[in-house]
Amino acid sequence: MSFFKKLFSQKETSPAEPNEASMPATSEPAPEATTPTPAGDSTPAPEGAAPAQPRERKFLAYDAFGRQVVLGREEWLKNVIPQQLKNAWDQPEQLGTIILHSVADGLVDEMIAPAEHLVEIDPNRERSTVLLASVYGQANRLADAEYTLKSYLAQHGDSAVVLANLAKVFSLQKNDAEVLPTLWHSLELDPNQDTPLSWYALLVAEKDGDDAGLAALRRIAALHGSWRAQFWLARYALTQKQLETALSYYDEILEKLPRPVPAELLAQISADLGQANHIDALLKLTIPLYDIAVHGLYVGANLLKAYLAAGKPAEARTLLDQLLALDKPEWRQALSYWDTQILRAEIAKSGQPIPPKMGTIMVEGPIWLRKELPIVEFCPTKAENAPNICFVGSTVEVGASPQKPIPRILEIAGRLSRAVPLFLSEQLHLRTPAIGTVLQPWVHAPRGTFALFNKPILEAEAAAHTKASGTNAEFVFATHLIATGEQWHITLRMTRVSNGALVNATSIDFDPKKPEPAIRAVSDLALNLCKQHAGIEAADAPAFYQLPAGDDFVSYVLRLEQALNVSFCSIEGVGPGFLIGESDILQGNLFLCLNQPENPLPRIVLSYIMLQLKIFRRSAVEQFYGRFDLLQKQFPLPEPGATIIDKLLQDL
Repeated sequence: MSFFKKLFSQKETSPAEPNEASMPATSEPAPEATTPTPAGDSTPAPEGAAPAQPRERKFLAYDAFGRQVVLGREEWLKNVIPQQLKNAWDQPEQLGTIILHSVADGLVDEMIAPAEHLVEIDPNRERSTVLLASVYGQANRLADAEYTLKSYLAQHGDSAVVLANLAKVFSLQKNDAEVLPTLWHSLELDPNQDTPLSWYALLVAEKDGDDAGLAALRRIAALHGSWRAQFWLARYALTQKQLETALSYYDEILEKLPRPVPAELLAQISADLGQANHIDALLKLTIPLYDIAVHGLYVGANLLKAYLAAGKPAEARTLLDQLLALDKPEWRQALSYWDTQILRAEIAKSGQPIPPKMGTIMVEGPIWLRKELPIVEFCPTKAENAPNICFVGSTVEVGASPQKPIPRILEIAGRLSRAVPLFLSEQLHLRTPAIGTVLQPWVHAPRGTFALFNKPILEAEAAAHTKASGTNAEFVFATHLIATGEQWHITLRMTRVSNGALVNATSIDFDPKKPEPAIRAVSDLALNLCKQHAGIEAADAPAFYQLPAGDDFVSYVLRLEQALNVSFCSIEGVGPGFLIGESDILQGNLFLCLNQPENPLPRIVLSYIMLQLKIFRRSAVEQFYGRFDLLQKQFPLPEPGATIIDKLLQDL
């Protein structure tokens, strides 16, 4: 690859955005109700291998609940596309969108007639002409594509975008003699077309060398109104360590553009200066032009990174607070990353580490069984002198291989280390006369978040935390997860609170892909130990308490951890990224409800999460409620589940 090609192949995204490995993972993947996309394996076969049998193209859609549905081509063409086209046939905007997405899905021949009709009804004839020519081109009807574009030019006069697409047709026809002149004429009309500009310069460079390509950029820069070519010339100057030349090009660009400057351009200018390590120049140029309402995190991330590189964490903190105030859900994960980076810089600059203020927060009973909620009416009342048993977790040892990186394992294991104590406490609380209480380790400062330790909690520590809780519990159970190798291990240790003596320690091995048997075994062990050492006998659980089985069981246990996340969001001092993906949390809980349509328990958990989210993420609940309402109508619960849900949501 020539140096000139490398110039145009640089990644066009902000390098200041945190990469995937640097950021916490969301709770689960987010299914989005978007236009369908093809789902096929496009991996090429190894050289010399026998040709693979063609695989039927699959199309992904989503039902009314947001569940993914996979359809074959014939079914898609028979049952989906005709209705879509019928609904949008006389609506140019919607019809054009369907054509674009369908062609991207490989339905080219099927979109020829709709594209021809679009030209007839679209008031924006230029747009529909270009789309029709594109469909013709992808159907290998190049003569029709050429005729369509030339007919438009003959009827309506010169058009930069039509000429640029005509140049593409000439290229597909191998009519090389017409490509460069047509592209140049297009750029004369609009020199700031991104793709035609870079294509023209690359063609010239391929034909006559890099110097000729640079000369072509300079010719375009000389055209009236040009500014995009100057951007590329500035990028080239930076690669040649010619900062002043690059800045002069930026001045020329910015003089020609309105305010606020387009976000894409300011993001790329600041990113290029950052990549070239010209931090002072980046800040000096970008800060006066930055409009947070327009440029947001797209440019703001580059400024945050530059502030930190310049040793200015206070300025970075001020900008972060301003970005947080905009309350953009899609930014929360990135802003959480920057909050951590700024905190590290603040600590480093102060020269004194900020010691975390830690403690435990009590969760009495099932996380979804709050005393202020009407569901307590359907649960047995605990006696005034009922024994209390405490549970504590949040300790994990992690090992990893190249195929299983530590961050991902730590996220999964961390969730499980919080979920298991919640489940054990719930089991004790609902299956015996005793009270189950979780002591959740918590970092209060400098940022409120869950504490996670890499060593098991000692008996003396567990006893001390239990005494401090004021529960008067006689025993405390501590769980410890060892997430190393193909087999994981969970340890349950029972401690007598009065003297910190170890009563029992049992370790259970399990396949991390199938943790249900181990979790159930730990639960049974805890109940048996409570019976043996505390005289706590089993009792009937409430009728609505029906645990799912198999994969749904594991999903339910992890949903308890999500409910814990949602519950703790209201604690003072939590960081900006403490809760990420609330829509995904709602959707995942909905899927569990759909898998268990007659089981009230998953729906109780989902209802609780909705009630909690309503307090601080009301928009997410409002957007989701239609799906929950559909669930209620299509899958009504038997009693007492129906009454419980009605009472829970009467104020939603």
